[in-house]
Amino acid sequence: MSQYDDDFWSDGSESTGEAGNNGFETIPKNTRCRAHIEEVEWSFFDEQGENIPYVKLRWNIESPSEYENRKIFQNIKLYGDDPTSDFYKPEKHEKTIDNARSMFWAIDKNCGGKLAALKRKPKDVDMQKCLIGKAMHITLGVTPNGNKNFVQKIEPLNGSNSQPQSKPAPQKQAPKPMPNKISEDFEDDPDIPF
Repeated sequence: MSQYDDDFWSDGSESTGEAGNNGFETIPKNTRCRAHIEEVEWSFFDEQGENIPYVKLRWNIESPSEYENRKIFQNIKLYGDDPTSDFYKPEKHEKTIDNARSMFWAIDKNCGGKLAALKRKPKDVDMQKCLIGKAMHITLGVTPNGNKNFVQKIEPLNGSNSQPQSKPAPQKQAPKPMPNKISEDFEDDPDIPF
């Protein structure tokens, strides 16, 4: 008998039939966070993997500190919505694809553009190698029912809306020596320490 065969429903009778959201409140709309991708893979709307594929991401928030280590899940529907879904709208199909590709390209660009350089559909291993752990800014939205966040915008860390970064000081060039012109008063100057 396996440890997983134990009485699975032993405490199930006390359930109210409701489950929580891990105790986290929804992060307010338009909150800008520094985050990185923790997981990325291709997935399908159906369990058999015969339907339309999409890219499934899990983001980890780095800052602001009050949301640190919170997870944001994102589905990038590069081929559009699931046509068998009750929420599918054929008139929005092309717009969904355009928005998804724009989002995916922005993520890739902020991670170095290595997926675009492949010039082919990336595999899971390609996405994992190129996208995981690279930080960028994400702006969060909130679903209409208010119970879930989604990524509405991607920006580079050094983008125009980020905190100003100090510029390196310009390097001064040494003055060019004047050929064949040596001061005749050099030996008589008492301020020279040698």
